[in-house]
Amino acid sequence: MISPEIEPRLFAAFAAKCSELKCQCIAVGGVEDHVHLLVRCSPDVSLSNLVGQLKGSSSHLINHEILEGGGFRWQGCYGAFSVSKRSVRPLSEYILGQKSHHGGGRIFSELERCQAAPTG
Repeated sequence: MISPEIEPRLFAAFAAKCSELKCQCIAVGGVEDHVHLLVRCSPDVSLSNLVGQLKGSSSHLINHEILEGGGFRWQGCYGAFSVSKRSVRPLSEYILGQKSHHGGGRIFSELERCQAAPTG
């Protein structure tokens, strides 16, 4: 559902929400069914709050301003990793090249996997 027409507004909304939360959005990239973000988090914002705010505000944007039919929602899980300073540049390049990586089958499986945490 994430079409090339939606991407610019969606990615800009991610960056704006990060800024609002005093976090730095370093890179955003994605394909039709998922996105990757590289974010330098503020120590005042928990990861779960950041992800919740990003998912919530972007779902609202897509459902009420872009598609105006509702029905868009993110999956319930997410993956998060901390990275070293020296990994920022290569990871940023990977994220910005999502379409190329997926199209050519050159993906980092660790970054592409999302499994829901067991409950109960």
